[in-house]
Amino acid sequence: MGVVYRARQISLKRIVAVKMLPVHPFAAPEQEERLHLEAETAGGLNHPNIVTIYEFGEHAGQFYFAMEYVEGQSEEQFTLARSSNHVTALAYSADGKWLAVRRQPGTVTLWDAVAKRVVAELPGAGWPKALAFSAREDLLAWGSQEDTGAPIVVVLAANVQKEIARLPHSTGVVAVAFASDATVLATLSQDGEVKVWQLASRQVVASLPTAGGSSDSTTSLRGRRAIGAGVASKMSGGRNFPQTVGHWRWPIGAGR
Repeated sequence: MGVVYRARQISLKRIVAVKMLPVHPFAAPEQEERLHLEAETAGGLNHPNIVTIYEFGEHAGQFYFAMEYVEGQSEEQFTLARSSNHVTALAYSADGKWLAVRRQPGTVTLWDAVAKRVVAELPGAGWPKALAFSAREDLLAWGSQEDTGAPIVVVLAANVQKEIARLPHSTGVVAVAFASDATVLATLSQDGEVKVWQLASRQVVASLPTAGGSSDSTTSLRGRRAIGAGVASKMSGGRNFPQTVGHWRWPIGAGR
């Protein structure tokens, strides 16, 4: 009931909190009584965890009471702090508009970083660190699971919060990375396989088995480095794009 504003009390040169009701005729008589009762009740208490009431009154048709101002957190600070112990990955869009926060037990929270508000809570079961934005188009990709438990990578257009692709995998996805033009996505699975996906067709256009699997820590590390180095390079016009990452070299797009 009512709204609270941060205000300055001119006579004593101090910051106060002012709670008030809407301007008449929107404020019903019972609301005025409840506001007065709230101020009266709080004013009769003295406790370190209860703010001090300074004044109750009416000005220009608006009922209000002034009270002690206590510095706190904004909504976005409170939300992030509440989940900070469970955050496993962060991704920030290149244009600074979007922030994605991945946390356990399986949620990806999409923030409007300009308006500083949550715009979507997205399911993100599975590997907790597979999360990335594209450099263009504000696409967001993350590893997840279908309701059946089957591993997938979800690709979302952040500006409209619309899912544009679900890419199936045989094992959980541990890392994702976009090409610079946002038309291609590379994924690394727990079995050590790197797949390069053309997003428009949702088809695998290149596959790199990294010889080993999730039990091979060396292979797994090399695979993650491959993703980080940008395995998903641009593919267009049927040309070959030789890629060298670690111990591997293969022509992307060969034979098409």
